[in-house]
Amino acid sequence: MKARSGFFKQGSGQAHNCCKPHEEVFHCKMHGTFNIRVPFLRITEIKPHIVHNGKQYWLVLVRSANDMATEYVGWAIRDKSSNQLPNVLEVLTRRRLPDCLRDGELKVLIPDKWSDEKVTRWALRQYWFQTFDFSPKPRANSRLVWEKINVINWSNQLVYDAGCHYGFFSFEASKRGACVYGFDKDDKSLGAARTIRDHIVQQDVRFIKRSNSMFGPKCCDVMLYLSVHHQVDPAYAELERTLERLKQAVRKTLFIELILPPTFPTGFRLTERDIDDIIDGETLHRYKHAVRGTRKIYRWEAKS
Repeated sequence: MKARSGFFKQGSGQAHNCCKPHEEVFHCKMHGTFNIRVPFLRITEIKPHIVHNGKQYWLVLVRSANDMATEYVGWAIRDKSSNQLPNVLEVLTRRRLPDCLRDGELKVLIPDKWSDEKVTRWALRQYWFQTFDFSPKPRANSRLVWEKINVINWSNQLVYDAGCHYGFFSFEASKRGACVYGFDKDDKSLGAARTIRDHIVQQDVRFIKRSNSMFGPKCCDVMLYLSVHHQVDPAYAELERTLERLKQAVRKTLFIELILPPTFPTGFRLTERDIDDIIDGETLHRYKHAVRGTRKIYRWEAKS
């Protein structure tokens, strides 16, 4: 489906009463509904992405025509009791949509879910550092890493995935009820992450081009910083400073994965003990990576 033009449509004022039944699908509190009228659209003629207990859900991408660079992600919902017209989308989101979307034209997209054959053809053309179920060649130990950090209640947590790559960990946290923002500096990685979100896994994660100044004090509940640092600072010269900034950004938990010595440039001076001291947190796992180096996964908790 191509993006269509739409406009905010005032609801009945009782929308909050309909959000509770959808929490068992998304494993978190949902906000809505934000009603969008899309002329010439019939949502009932589009195959839903999720069907649960008689309710239907479609992943929806929304942009303001005045700000096409900013994308919002939510779910159009419909059940047997809905009395909305087929061209009105009742949209739920994990965080409230901003009031600026209530004025002016909106661009609305309901992405199509790809067949297994199309997923396979697309996957063969990608470089897979993270390993999904549909990755043609396993490289990273993504499932193992997730199992080691899946030690908190993700529901209703605001999660920032710093250096998200193709979004493996973003999607896993989202499936368990987190509101997730995936950040990366690489446009190709972000493009692949959005493709996976839209056409393969259907999770309402927002992927954003990262800059060094994006993470302010206490900006998220949980931060993921997994197998990222060696790519931007191979000698770990800025490791301590970077981690201090990330620690200040989280309200609760910071998960870190780092390559350990000796897989480093000549002149590298930090030892594994030095790295442990810089982290100043709990070691969750130490393992030999399938491609490069021995790695450690850490958990750091903010002081209350």
